[in-house]
Amino acid sequence: MLFLGLKAQDSIPQYGFKTTYHYGFIAPHKPLVNEIIKGHTQITELSFYKNTSGKRQWEQYFNFPKTGISAMIIHSGNMESLGMIYGLFPYVEYPLNKWKVTWNLKFGYGVGYIQKPFDRVENYKNLAIGSHLNALIFFNSLWSYNITKNVNTSLGLSLTHFSNGSLKRPNLGINLLSVNAGVGYEFGSMKPKVVFNN
Repeated sequence: MLFLGLKAQDSIPQYGFKTTYHYGFIAPHKPLVNEIIKGHTQITELSFYKNTSGKRQWEQYFNFPKTGISAMIIHSGNMESLGMIYGLFPYVEYPLNKWKVTWNLKFGYGVGYIQKPFDRVENYKNLAIGSHLNALIFFNSLWSYNITKNVNTSLGLSLTHFSNGSLKRPNLGINLLSVNAGVGYEFGSMKPKVVFNN
């Protein structure tokens, strides 16, 4: 017979905020996308998150992930044809190990705003995206290290995708590939709960 119990652990911070800088490029996944690639992309990402406590079964199954929301300010590298890009998305960050240097996978889905979409007269060179508002899909494979109980750093590789689902043409989509580095600060206190078998 399976019995479930709760085992108290040392307290951990409950909330955190983090700043991450991404440096990369627009991936030329279609020949027409080359027309908008002029320079490197730079992303400033601001995140607020909550460490899960394990009170829900899925939180323990996925090794106590973080859940949060991120905002992005993106310099596209082509101010003439793309301008600035902005993004906002909720996310889940899953730790894949319990080592001192933790490997994490971060997934997010939200909304992006592109300052200069395609226009037949004023912006005909942007053949990648035809709307201001787009869906944003974010993926980051990152390695994090806790300097102290409250301060952490990370290095990672990320993909940021923008698309309007062909609601407005053109819609080749934009993919940003980046290396990134971040620093975070955590605060508050809670005790995680671990369900175990007897």
